[in-house]
Amino acid sequence: MLPLVVGVALFRWRVSRGRDALSALLEAAAILAATIWVGTNLLSVCDGFRPAALRVAWTFAGAGALVALWRTRAARTRWPRIAGAGEWSMVLLGGVLLGITLVRALASPPNTVDVLNYHLPRQLMWLQHGNLAPWATVNDRQLMMPPLAETIGAQFLALTGDDYWANLPQWAAYAGLAVALAVLVRRLGGSRLAAGVAALLGLLLPMAYHEATNAKNDLLSTFWIVAGTAELARWRNVQFAATRCAAAWLALPFALAWLTKSTAMLFVPPVVVAGLWAWSRRTSWREQVRVFAPAALLALVLVAPFHARNLAWYGTPLGRHRAEDGGALAMETFAPAAIASNALRHASLHLVSPSATWNARWEWLVRRAHEGLGISPADPRTTLWKLPFQISYAPDNETSAGAPVHFLFGLPLLVWLALVGRRSPARWLAVATLAGAVLFGGALKWQPWAARLELPLFALGGAAVVTMAAAWSNGVARRWGVAALVGALAAWWPGADTGARPLWHVPSIFSASREINQYRFAPARAQRDAKLADLLVRCGARRVSIYSVHDTPYALMRRLQRAIPGVEFSGGVTPVETPCDALAMLAIGAPLPLYAEWDGRQVARLVGVGFGDGIYLPEVRVHELGWWNQLPELGGWARQDGLPRSDWAMPVWGPGVARWMPSGRGQIDYLSAGRRLQLRVALRRVTAERPRLELAFASGGKEFVAVDAGAEESVEFTVNVPSNLGVNRVVLRDNEAARGGYVFTRLQFNDAP
Repeated sequence: MLPLVVGVALFRWRVSRGRDALSALLEAAAILAATIWVGTNLLSVCDGFRPAALRVAWTFAGAGALVALWRTRAARTRWPRIAGAGEWSMVLLGGVLLGITLVRALASPPNTVDVLNYHLPRQLMWLQHGNLAPWATVNDRQLMMPPLAETIGAQFLALTGDDYWANLPQWAAYAGLAVALAVLVRRLGGSRLAAGVAALLGLLLPMAYHEATNAKNDLLSTFWIVAGTAELARWRNVQFAATRCAAAWLALPFALAWLTKSTAMLFVPPVVVAGLWAWSRRTSWREQVRVFAPAALLALVLVAPFHARNLAWYGTPLGRHRAEDGGALAMETFAPAAIASNALRHASLHLVSPSATWNARWEWLVRRAHEGLGISPADPRTTLWKLPFQISYAPDNETSAGAPVHFLFGLPLLVWLALVGRRSPARWLAVATLAGAVLFGGALKWQPWAARLELPLFALGGAAVVTMAAAWSNGVARRWGVAALVGALAAWWPGADTGARPLWHVPSIFSASREINQYRFAPARAQRDAKLADLLVRCGARRVSIYSVHDTPYALMRRLQRAIPGVEFSGGVTPVETPCDALAMLAIGAPLPLYAEWDGRQVARLVGVGFGDGIYLPEVRVHELGWWNQLPELGGWARQDGLPRSDWAMPVWGPGVARWMPSGRGQIDYLSAGRRLQLRVALRRVTAERPRLELAFASGGKEFVAVDAGAEESVEFTVNVPSNLGVNRVVLRDNEAARGGYVFTRLQFNDAP
């Protein structure tokens, strides 16, 4: 609770300085976050960013906050007065949304894939190392991503020793977003009613609602951007006194947004340019430099440590993202057809509906439009990784929930406001929002989870549109506001119970343990991690390197922290670079060679527990433990073609535990140091036909093995394989007409007796 005590003290201080309650909340949040960031960097200099040091620091900070609260002169806190049934109804609805999300955020463990992949693992690594310095890892997202959200989360992880509060920063940003939107609309000249409508529309954004209960950073970045825009709105007033202090208050939230998520680098510049344009036109260059030079220095000082670390490690201040085919996030072409393609596909994220017919027809229209544009909807120059374009309706999925009502209500009015709303005080915001959308679509490749990345656009655009609507006659404005809220509520309702963290759908988060809920996205991985943790405990490992690019290492790391006191982690690079006792491979069923190099002096040997993933130990240690036959059932080879993971088998065995041959032909490459090897095969027949399987060893002459499944539904056999030095290959062929008739539950290379 200590950070909250400090936050309350900061709030009371800002109130004592004459701020109204809502403005004081925004300023206190910015000061608290900046203090955490600066303090973390100072502790990192002396490797003091550790739980013990943080507990001491927060104890002193909390004690100081209590003294400040006691000594601060009592000042009247100017909260907005609620009057009338309409305002009370909006407050009640907002309270319900905040209450639901708070219960979910506190009761559910963090279980979003990205959170378990890099948001939380980087916090564990920071606290282990005592600093924010980069470390050797195969997952660059743990290093090069802006770190402010995780830095805040690490405070709670260190203070509590667990992740019960891991979702709290995002929930606080959700509540803060409503406050920031209300303040922004009021400073744009909107009425109290308009401010309430804007705040509620922000809370009803599906991507904001879902994000409020996870430990990501999209919502926190959006909060800083809207808070900064609310401060910027004051500069539009011709009577505003532009001082250095005011410029610092303006720079602070935008710098924090920059430190929270990289997409802020696309959204912040248009807002700042559009917001300051009128002020700069009536102010001399000399005065502009005098006012903003200290603020620019403040922002530079805040963001410099993050970019300096990336520059020293990667040679570029933004870092390098080497996952997903090199992490090529940036657009590779700026042709008009490419921009139009992104616009269509981004719009499609928000134009889905419960009607499968509508979705199919809209997808058909989008694909036909791409044919007319002469570009593929899966063009690798405009599409991240190998992600296919498709339209699916999943309102309870936090990575793909769109905002159809916000999009359909807001976009036409936003465009109209930008083009013809010359007298509207929100026109500059509409222009900035549309400019940010163009930059976003032109700079980043399309990805199916782009809806959450667009959250700042919906928040800012909604504030602009609501302000414009408030200028209409009272009757029209009220009817429009009611219609917008009813529509947004109707669109929110199908996804009200977040799929990964359900409160009332069965099974709810209250019907299972916290550990089970953490694996809700992929239950089979709970069994895998439990078995891998057991292996690591039994082999006596104290230094564990975890290889994970797209998997979820955090859950395994927490298991090991509970099971092995003092365990130390590294980032999954080979033991040649990072000394360790064991290398855990979380590769989601990817091929794992039987042997690998270990520190240049000995050989590492694969061991496992049935699933496709496993761990590498020094060969001598495997011999001591007698684990020669303990291997992943689908493991021991270096490469495979034509044997994908079986979707048919996933509900039964889990990811990576079965493979099949959809084309009737597959091949496996395996490495050998000249030792005798065996191939163990277990297959299931899944068709009525009786297919026949042949194994041909391409590097072993004309040796063939034919297996007839006969009337049996499953067959197991072991065969010696050629063991020529280097790469060997075995070809699997189905010589019958039935294709995909076999599902392999074991394809395991092992040393021959």
